[in-house]
Amino acid sequence: RLCTKCAKDYNPAREEYEEIASDFGKKTFEAVGPKYESDMVMKAPGNCEMCSGTGYKGRMGIHELMEGTPTIKRKIKKKAPTEELFETAAKEGMTTLKQDGILKVFQGYTDIREVRRVCIT
Repeated sequence: RLCTKCAKDYNPAREEYEEIASDFGKKTFEAVGPKYESDMVMKAPGNCEMCSGTGYKGRMGIHELMEGTPTIKRKIKKKAPTEELFETAAKEGMTTLKQDGILKVFQGYTDIREVRRVCIT
């Protein structure tokens, strides 16, 4: 979590926004993410005594949940490869850890650098 006392507002460049959308998955991001606007505001870590100069204070979870739909259950029973399960779950609306983190970036809870640091893919 960004420190609520010192987090700084900034206006992201269009290029940064496009890079984040690409990390999310461009097609999916267009459906669920915010649209770019020239006055868009995001947060960046600051530096204060409350956070010991790190810009972060506290933690929050990012989550990934694969719903046990009939299709997913069938694939699990048939011992489908992980990639196939993931592909099916994504088509059925699953949000990955990184995607959940990116949504929290746009909500002002954290920054993209931290999401990239903690997410493998």
